[in-house]
Amino acid sequence: MKKGFTIIEALITLGILSFVVIGIYAVFNMADKTYNEDMGLVDLQQEVRQAIGGMVREIRQGSRASMNIDVNGALTFSIPNAANITYQLNTGSHQIIRQLSGTSKVLANDIQGLNFCWWDGVGCCASSCGNLQVLRVSIDASKMARRRLLSFSLAEQIRLRN
Repeated sequence: MKKGFTIIEALITLGILSFVVIGIYAVFNMADKTYNEDMGLVDLQQEVRQAIGGMVREIRQGSRASMNIDVNGALTFSIPNAANITYQLNTGSHQIIRQLSGTSKVLANDIQGLNFCWWDGVGCCASSCGNLQVLRVSIDASKMARRRLLSFSLAEQIRLRN
């Protein structure tokens, strides 16, 4: 009598091994998908936070009298040693653009909304709201990561120093 495996034993072993390999693949695929989505969201949050941080530093230096929010939602103001800084959303490229003396700089990408308004701390948020000294800046960003929409919003209230 010869010792060995029958064809049925080999097929059962192959079937069990296939289920184990498919299970391992599914776990690694889900981990890779989750990692890429999380990293995409972290990148989006970091870009928005850096953009709003730079904007806040400059806006705090401006005076209420020099600030103007136009009908397109762009903010133009001047600070000491720099005249007419403009922050605006380029809706075609979904970027926040900073303009100073004819030069443009991209502050953030994947931006869906940029809003400036004078804030009274309760409910008034308009482009002209009396003589308020607090400017509210809000940014809405989103991008696709592995066929999933990632979104992030951030708002900051800026009390003007001048």
